[in-house]
Amino acid sequence: MTKADIVKSIIKETRLSQYESAVALNAILANIMLALKNDHKVTLPGFGTFSVTSKKAISHRRRSANGAFMVKTPKFTAGKAFKEAVKELHRL
Repeated sequence: MTKADIVKSIIKETRLSQYESAVALNAILANIMLALKNDHKVTLPGFGTFSVTSKKAISHRRRSANGAFMVKTPKFTAGKAFKEAVKELHRL
């Protein structure tokens, strides 16, 4: 499923225009990314939690910064209802 497919699904569910649906989806995604950038968790009950994890410092040589640094990566943990829905789909 692509972003365009999600927008089409939003149109069907809400009867918003294509433009309004795209704006709404972009706003949701931008807010999730902004929260993660600021080291906040985003919890969507029944769906899951987006968070940021820090990996161990690694030694890297760069012109601007020698030494070790932390690498932050986004993480998604599926919620219970989401996991159950996926399991149900596989049982069919």
